[in-house]
Amino acid sequence: MDGQVKLMVSEIARKEGELRAMLGVRLFVDDQREPEWFGLEGWVVARTSAEALAALSAGNVVECSLDHDLGGDDTGYKVVCWMEENNVWPKVGTQCHSANPVGKQRIEAVIRRANAQTA
Repeated sequence: MDGQVKLMVSEIARKEGELRAMLGVRLFVDDQREPEWFGLEGWVVARTSAEALAALSAGNVVECSLDHDLGGDDTGYKVVCWMEENNVWPKVGTQCHSANPVGKQRIEAVIRRANAQTA
């Protein structure tokens, strides 16, 4: 790849990053599944609660979809509790895509509570 092409590729990547920052990040929190399996294109994946909290702390997440079971003792419930404690709610919304019915209920209860407080 010659220098001119490398420069063009670098400029395209920079512009894409700027556009993402302007539009916001859609965050998919799941240790195994891919957002495309749910028809979600262009979402950023966090595999752990720590990765999710880092993304949410950056302040540009506009939508979030959470799994409950993230491997071992790690859960999406930790993420949604942090969101509640810090009043960090993506403006488009937060939902749960977990197959764990009890975990899903726990996450959705926190989301409902937050929605009720803002209504």
